[in-house]
Amino acid sequence: MTAGFLRRLGPGIAIAATGVGAGDLAAASACGFRFGTALAWSVVVGAALKYVLNEGIARWQLGQGQSVLRAIVERLPRPVSWYLLLYLLLWTPAVAGALAAACGIALNAIWPALGVAAWGSVQAAVAAALVLAGGYRLFEAVMEGLMALMFIAIVGSAIWLRPDPAAVLSGLVVPHVPDGSAWVVLSMLGGLGGSVTLLAYGYWIEEKGWRGRAWLPTVRLDLGVAYALTGTFGVAMVVLAAALGETAGEIGGGVSFLVALADVVGGVLGGAGRGIFLLGVWGAVFTSMLGVWQGVPYLHADFVGALRGEAGTGSRSRYRAAVVAIAVAAIILVNLGRPLWLLLGYTVVGALFLPFLALCLLRLNAPGGPQGASLGNRLVSRLLLWAALAVFLLLGLKEAGDALFPAAGGT
Repeated sequence: MTAGFLRRLGPGIAIAATGVGAGDLAAASACGFRFGTALAWSVVVGAALKYVLNEGIARWQLGQGQSVLRAIVERLPRPVSWYLLLYLLLWTPAVAGALAAACGIALNAIWPALGVAAWGSVQAAVAAALVLAGGYRLFEAVMEGLMALMFIAIVGSAIWLRPDPAAVLSGLVVPHVPDGSAWVVLSMLGGLGGSVTLLAYGYWIEEKGWRGRAWLPTVRLDLGVAYALTGTFGVAMVVLAAALGETAGEIGGGVSFLVALADVVGGVLGGAGRGIFLLGVWGAVFTSMLGVWQGVPYLHADFVGALRGEAGTGSRSRYRAAVVAIAVAAIILVNLGRPLWLLLGYTVVGALFLPFLALCLLRLNAPGGPQGASLGNRLVSRLLLWAALAVFLLLGLKEAGDALFPAAGGT
């Protein structure tokens, strides 16, 4: 029964593993350091908002037999397509370089036989080889295995620290916004669960053979488990940080912070605890890399195919070329450093992607549109999409403003 259940959940496990990265875990840890478990509820609500977006993506795919990206290009005004193209062109190399660096830092902390750039380059090449040689079935199996590793390492570490069950339960079920936590709450609501990689889910359910509206209950179960896992990882990091009791002044960011956090974990749980936690950190960053290497080339191939009027989701040769290009960009950037213009452009344009996606889903899945009453957005879906739009827009504007005017950025 367990094996059959897991086989039904492959794409969801992949989307969860891809969407939980080092930055998300570090942000959740920072939240736990500053506010204890009081904001654990915001992690759960944030995971639910990402579920709403991805369920809308899947509903369109199952109802129309067409990717959301293809629908954006073919059915929405042309400027919408050009924004998406600009985002992909900036996002892809910026994230590829960041993931290579993160993977390099994580593996160097576990086994310092190679430097950060060398480890990052090796893992970028290995991820590309896995995608090109193994296809979707191997990708799904690897993601499930690494997700199990992450669960044992990160959730296990949080439990090992023996948190106060009453405090954790209160933080989960009693929404509370302590003084000075408003932006942290918004970050938790919008942080976990990925951004453009949400679009990969439509291609993964296509690879799985889930076609037609009859698969909608399966997709909803798949995504429900996926975002339950996403929320679990976020809550575990909040609980872990709260249990360690560090001060806000010691908070850093990104995977380097998680490596430093591993030393704190080791001081409490010993060398074994440190090693287990680091394996979970590496699993989080490598699954994000593997998910991007496997899923994002679909977007590039499909976009070109849509512009050329080709059927399907783009040619396999174009897909393979995109995989190689992403890996090469990652290797170059992790060795040479990412240019400031690329980071700035990616931050400003990318900050508005999630509200952009919410608006597209409100339009495409409108009850009076091609989805009809059966698969169109019902009242609850519309309300949740508008809530997601408001949260992500507010966060996006702040992120873009902080990038353009760093001296005026908030805390």
